[in-house]
Amino acid sequence: MKIRMQLVLGVVALLALAGCNSEKTVTGTFGERQLTGKVLPVGDIAGARPEGIEVRARGLGVTSVTDANGAFVLTGLPEREIELSFTRSSDGIEAALVVGAEVHALTVELQSKSASTRHRPARSPRIQIEGLITAISSSSITVMDASRKVDVTAAIVETTRIRKGHRTLTTDDLAIDDRVHVTATPQADGTYEAVEIKLQEGEEPGDDDQPTKRELEGPVISIDAASITVLDASTGEQTAAITAETVIRKGGTPLTVNDIKPGDRVHVKANIEEDESLTAFEIMLQKPS
Repeated sequence: MKIRMQLVLGVVALLALAGCNSEKTVTGTFGERQLTGKVLPVGDIAGARPEGIEVRARGLGVTSVTDANGAFVLTGLPEREIELSFTRSSDGIEAALVVGAEVHALTVELQSKSASTRHRPARSPRIQIEGLITAISSSSITVMDASRKVDVTAAIVETTRIRKGHRTLTTDDLAIDDRVHVTATPQADGTYEAVEIKLQEGEEPGDDDQPTKRELEGPVISIDAASITVLDASTGEQTAAITAETVIRKGGTPLTVNDIKPGDRVHVKANIEEDESLTAFEIMLQKPS
């Protein structure tokens, strides 16, 4: 009887050891795919530190732990759909997310019991054209660009904004030799498409009474010495440049960019630049991580 019991215990021990060994095979077994990601605590855990969250590819034994910025890397994954789990016992995080076979990098908006991916649309490059109109129609505008001394033509499409100050115009309000400022995006075929046409010729006081500032409020997605990206409650993900003149504070205490981390809640006041980009002149930390 004693010998039989020893044999049973031995078999159990061997099975347990085999299970442990299979769990430790974390790279090179299932494939060559690498998945990089970044975790952003939001919702019921907004403001929580992004560091120390375990990210696991379920059923594969491939794991990673997020760093101080919420970043993680999983290697040795197969080229197929996988399920990721996110856990941290200290604040009850236990969420899952299915990731498609084509995904190799992602940002994860994480709550205590749910996770979703954030897709950041790429912003098209823009050029600025300023000078006198040499040709105008309902479908295009040609301007003698003052800086390059050449005619530049941009297509006018349904989404093109035409204005004089705060007043909306149409192409019928534009004429040859009018001075305009055109913001345009380059197209794949080398042409340009007008985003906005601003009539400058004959402007009157108050014509350019456009909003010049914007305020953002929400959790920080990323921050470095050059810029801050915030998940604004009303407009979504917004990025503002940080300059030497940017004031960073918490109450009356001056701070630096090193004092703000992803997940912190901030209120950002920014100037709207001519190309519609934002430059922060004040960042107020509301909830440190």
